[in-house]
Amino acid sequence: MQFSLTTAIAALATIHTVNAWRISAMATPDCTETDIWRKLTQDGPSGCRVFGQDMAGVACEQWNPSTNAFEGCVTEGFTSKSIVVAQGTTCVLYKTPECVGGDGASLVVGPVGGFLCSKSDSDEGFKAYECWENGDPTENPAEPLPTSIEQ
Repeated sequence: MQFSLTTAIAALATIHTVNAWRISAMATPDCTETDIWRKLTQDGPSGCRVFGQDMAGVACEQWNPSTNAFEGCVTEGFTSKSIVVAQGTTCVLYKTPECVGGDGASLVVGPVGGFLCSKSDSDEGFKAYECWENGDPTENPAEPLPTSIEQ
């Protein structure tokens, strides 16, 4: 018996609890914070969200290395070349803005017991994502994403 990616996502999404999922979208291909990166969170499942478009309900902060501070997500043309998925979060990362998988166009990440770096295999990076929180009892929801990621 085979299940489609859509069926697997729907099944996993039905078992979530209503807590915040968390990811960091990086402009670098190796999850380092040497360039602009974004911290994204939302209570409940995200649905299909496309980088570069309005992401209603998603809290977004952007790290600006030139000012060494967070600001609103303002940079046009941001390309997410790698994504750090936080503990207790599951995401499907897409190479297309339509959130359509198949033929290597998507990557399911999580749930993870810690932070996990997912790297895009193309210079175009990840175009869209769907994320949800898995209610990991060991996670402290108030804990921020790390400001330094060790490989």
